[in-house]
Amino acid sequence: MNHQVSLEGPQTKNRILNTELAENIRHLMPMRLQVSSKWEQAYSLEGNGASLRTLYDQVRPKTKYQHGYVLLLRDSLGGVFGAYSNTPFKAETGGHFYGNADSFLFKATGDRFEAFPYTGENDFVIFSTPKFLSFGGGDGHYSLWMDDNLDKGVSYRTPTFGNEVLSAEGSKFHIVAVEVWRV
Repeated sequence: MNHQVSLEGPQTKNRILNTELAENIRHLMPMRLQVSSKWEQAYSLEGNGASLRTLYDQVRPKTKYQHGYVLLLRDSLGGVFGAYSNTPFKAETGGHFYGNADSFLFKATGDRFEAFPYTGENDFVIFSTPKFLSFGGGDGHYSLWMDDNLDKGVSYRTPTFGNEVLSAEGSKFHIVAVEVWRV
């Protein structure tokens, strides 16, 4: 990894991802993606509007190359957190979880970056429908869940990632910004 991450996409005043956070995330991604310095913004709430359907459409693969996808959220207290997956998010999953052990959750508080890798406790990595997108599961909760209007979310500790609550607001939070980056 000789090259610093290059963030390609509209430079908006409310952009969540910066180079420092991208580098922290990059070090946890599979080696084949760590060498990639180009990160392309596939979706932003600010630029594309508040629609989970649009988010799904924007992250649909454009080539046969297997990309990585970084989802970032900002809550109303300024908390930043999200998820990494090398599987694109999709509206229909046939009622099944998908994703794999390369997935992880993270949160960034000030200068502190904390990651929660897949534990292997269960296979509840990603579950999505036209009405919501979620990561992790077990004990009747999701590690990270957001609604189709991209304005409400929840976060609980689950066995899938062994994570703590991700939002600065607590288990229930209000979303003020969302981004997805394709690596």
